[in-house]
Amino acid sequence: MIRKHITITNPSGLNVDPAQILSNHARQFECKITIYYKHYNINAKSMMHILSATLMCGTEVELECDGPDEEICMHDLCELFAHGLEQEDQP
Repeated sequence: MIRKHITITNPSGLNVDPAQILSNHARQFECKITIYYKHYNINAKSMMHILSATLMCGTEVELECDGPDEEICMHDLCELFAHGLEQEDQP
């Protein structure tokens, strides 16, 4: 299990588009991915769980990855958060 504190940097927080990007990306990994914020334990693979927490820009959360691919998952998701959960350009 790996945990890391991160800050939401997306200007709109984790609204519909960033939540969808995060959940789609998280589902690529085998490990369990949880976002901890106050009393919320958010399943990062569920767009509805992410949206229910109404995480705004500047919010500090704790990201936990637990499973066989936890290290690569943590690295990948931290990169995604660092770039503001922006959609990659489609060809």
